[in-house]
Amino acid sequence: MALLNAALFAACLCLASAQVIPRNPAVVAPEPYDPHPQYSYSYAVQDPVTGDTKQQQESRDGDVVQGSYSLVEADGSLRTVEYTADPVNGFNAVVSNSATGIVSAPVKSAAPAPVIAAKAAPVYAPAPVYPAVPKVAAPVYKAAPYKAAYPAAAYPYSAHPYNAAYAYGATPYAAPAYSYGAAPAAAYPYSAYPYSAGYSGYPKYAY
Repeated sequence: MALLNAALFAACLCLASAQVIPRNPAVVAPEPYDPHPQYSYSYAVQDPVTGDTKQQQESRDGDVVQGSYSLVEADGSLRTVEYTADPVNGFNAVVSNSATGIVSAPVKSAAPAPVIAAKAAPVYAPAPVYPAVPKVAAPVYKAAPYKAAYPAAAYPYSAHPYNAAYAYGATPYAAPAYSYGAAPAAAYPYSAYPYSAGYSGYPKYAY
């Protein structure tokens, strides 16, 4: 894919740099050259409405040009300028003024634009100042007193004072003393029956 993009980019560059050669190039004819040009012209303007009065005339013969122009100034005087130009002396002009009695038309001044008085910006009353609201401390709640849900015992435990004599370990335990030699004598002591080796009255048991 990258190789294809590079090939397309190179082809576009080649097309952009190639010069387009027209099949039928137009032949431009060279401008005609006049080694000794000559001309002459003149014009004049005279407008009684506006008072515009002017004229000019000029002629050329090879590299020598001469002419003049004149116009009526605003004060009625005629201003005339005569000039010449050639390769040796260059451009030279002679200016002269003369009275003609022609009064230029008065120039109508434009009516002054009406002056619109600027309106003063409205003055607004200052915003009312409200007194600062004092800060109130948050209320502190106290715990409700505890009340027993049942009545007090008629005989409180404290009515029976503690007796240290009954405390555990306060009174040592005394084991009772038993005397084995004090047993009473049998009512019929064994010795009352004398043993007789020849007595055969004992029952006989077969073992």
